Amino acid sequence: MPRFASGKILTRDNEYSSNAYVWHRLAKASGLSLETCAWAADGSLDTAKLCDAIEAQTKIVTVSWVQNQTGAETDLAMLSATCKKVGDWLVVDAIQGAGAKALTGIGLENVWQQIVEQKTRICEQMLSGP
Repeated sequence: MPRFASGKILTRDNEYSSNAYVWHRLAKASGLSLETCAWAADGSLDTAKLCDAIEAQTKIVTVSWVQNQTGAETDLAMLSATCKKVGDWLVVDAIQGAGAKALTGIGLENVWQQIVEQKTRICEQMLSGP
């Protein structure tokens, strides 16, 4: 990821702490601003609202794929398409959905399948013993 001299990082106001802390620290250390987008009143993740918050000065958009408090899922295909249009970096914390959902629509399907297959092999080896 390039170093940005100015601009903003965009995330959600309910972002999982391990993802949020990194971006708060980067913003403080780099001079980038960190802005948050409020989640919907019903607890759902309104990806269209997040896409609407992306502006010319946005450089990085970071989200959790699956929200840890509610299980709501970010529409990564929509968010990825919006970020690609404006040239923003999209950084996704995918751990909450890893293994439970298929990561599709953002061009990582083959990588995701390889990760799942590798983790499956490791688990099978661990269960079968030496």
